[in-house]
Amino acid sequence: MLNKIGFTPWIIKNPTPNPKSREKIMMIGADVYHKRGNDSVAAVIGTLDDQFTKFCSFHSVQPVKGQEIMKNISAQVLNCVKEYKIYNKSLPTTIIFYRDGVGQGQLDIVKKQEVKTIQDSLLEKFGDKSPKLVFLVVTKRLNDRFFGFDESNKGKSDVLTNPRNGLILHSSGNLCNDDLDFFMVA
Repeated sequence: MLNKIGFTPWIIKNPTPNPKSREKIMMIGADVYHKRGNDSVAAVIGTLDDQFTKFCSFHSVQPVKGQEIMKNISAQVLNCVKEYKIYNKSLPTTIIFYRDGVGQGQLDIVKKQEVKTIQDSLLEKFGDKSPKLVFLVVTKRLNDRFFGFDESNKGKSDVLTNPRNGLILHSSGNLCNDDLDFFMVA
């Protein structure tokens, strides 16, 4: 109810920032909604404040039904940054971008099209004041499986279980595509 009338229902206290740091972080999330027989809708939502409790959002219909790659993502990101600038009277220094709904087979296309388009448009619009971009693709339908050992099984180490929440696995070997890929168990 509070949220509907413009209040913040709760805030997670962030660690005290370095007083010399002028870091201003904006988080953006993006996904494409598909419903059989209807248009696909691409949506972007961005945070406006330091506590990540105020938001702006933009959406558009994809040119082709069922299309996952967002064709106008850079315009939506620029709109989010414009709203951030109006709210804060300054640009964010860093954008942490979460992209959902992309399959493993589409990762290269996302890097080559969406990420490049966003970087190019930010650079064109803001030049050397352009925010840094951290781009994270969230994939949930994976064939990779990880196991842990059940530590409560009285010394028997042959009982495999699901890994504990918070596990982060990174490898520059066969596991991941490059040094920037990682797996996280939420």
